[in-house]
Amino acid sequence: TARVWRNAFASRNNYETEYRIRRHDGSYRHFLARGVPVLKEDGAIREWVGTCVDITERKRTEEERRRSQNQLNLVIEQGDIGVWTVDLRDSSARRTLQYARIFGYDSLEGDWSLEAFLDHVVPDERETIRETITQYCKKHLNHTFECRIRTAENRLRWIWVFGTFNYDTSTRTYYLSGIVQDITLRKQAEQSLKESEQKFRNIFEFSPVAIGIGDGKEGVQAFLDKRAPRFHGR
Repeated sequence: TARVWRNAFASRNNYETEYRIRRHDGSYRHFLARGVPVLKEDGAIREWVGTCVDITERKRTEEERRRSQNQLNLVIEQGDIGVWTVDLRDSSARRTLQYARIFGYDSLEGDWSLEAFLDHVVPDERETIRETITQYCKKHLNHTFECRIRTAENRLRWIWVFGTFNYDTSTRTYYLSGIVQDITLRKQAEQSLKESEQKFRNIFEFSPVAIGIGDGKEGVQAFLDKRAPRFHGR
């Protein structure tokens, strides 16, 4: 603060600086000071005119916003989540680097659009997803869906998409914004579980022997095969 003042005094220029003041109760307040030199006819400084504004609440708000943004960035980064925005005037889009990586790109080079997104959707789902997005836009509704895509390296991935419909009052334009998440591992786990359940179901249904569950004290408590009771004359 002292350096800013000395430089302004030496150069006879306006100055602006922020600083903290420790009050009598031990608390600190943030202030924004601005000053303008008033010169004499010979160019010498006659006096300084300025303002000093308490900006403590503004600084607190900025700090809270910064913390919230850092927390959001951490969730997005660790959750393998990409963020996107689509301008509905021309379908042009902006995206984060993590979004690009989900689609197999290492950078944000090159244009991106709604059509570019749809080009990555597998052909047998593409028109359904296009129609889904169109209908939500017509109704001005938020939307969510899952679909399969082919990445730039031709890898098959599952993604989950969530989007909101928005209106920018300053530019009077409609746009979509939202997130996309790679859910391939979850889908693979679900498929493995489904196949495992089907395998054991086949074993129970086609086994030539009765299958049941129980313990050493109570004996068989439940039959896993509906035909099993008939083997015991029930």
